[in-house]
This record gives sequence, structure tokens and C-alpha cells, in this order.
Amino acid sequence: WANLYSTKDLDEIAIERPSKPLSNFWGGLLLGSLLGLWAGVNFGPALKQAWSAIDRIAGLALPSLTSPPAEAKPPTEAAVGSQPPVYYPYQGQPNLPMQQ
Repeated sequence: WANLYSTKDLDEIAIERPSKPLSNFWGGLLLGSLLGLWAGVNFGPALKQAWSAIDRIAGLALPSLTSPPAEAKPPTEAAVGSQPPVYYPYQGQPNLPMQQ
């Protein structure tokens, strides 16, 4: 009889509530999105530089699997005849105080 009572006590302790995998998935997705956004905002240029270095190393090791280098394209006709943009200095409006 003592063994029966012990097994009942152990069963009550051992039975855990099942986790909710769907809520864990969405929580992980939200946390991963926020972490990715934070890393992209704070370390964007460094991540781009690291990725280009990895791409160059992979290109040396496996040239057929990496993207081909960007080809220099000749300028189009619209770009040849167009004028460069003109920038005018800011001219303040009269009768308004200048802000500093």
C-alpha cells in the first residue's frame, strides 16, 4: 500500500502542465523581430561590411555559388543629355528673425 501512495504522490509532482507551443512561437517571432530591428538599426553598416567580407571569402572558395560581380553598364541616353541638379543656397524670408 505504501508503494501505491508513493506513486500517486510522484505522479502529481511529475505531471507538468503542457507548454503552449503556438504562443511560444509567436513570442519568439516577436522577440526575434525586435532584436533584428535593433541590431539592424544600431549595427547596420558593420553587418553589411561583415556580410560583404563573408561573401568575398565564399567567392574565393566557391566561385560558382556566389553572386556574380556587378557589371559596369554604360550610361543610358537620358542620363547622358541631362543636366546635373542645381542647388541654391537658402535665402531667408524677409522680416523674420533668424533662428540659431
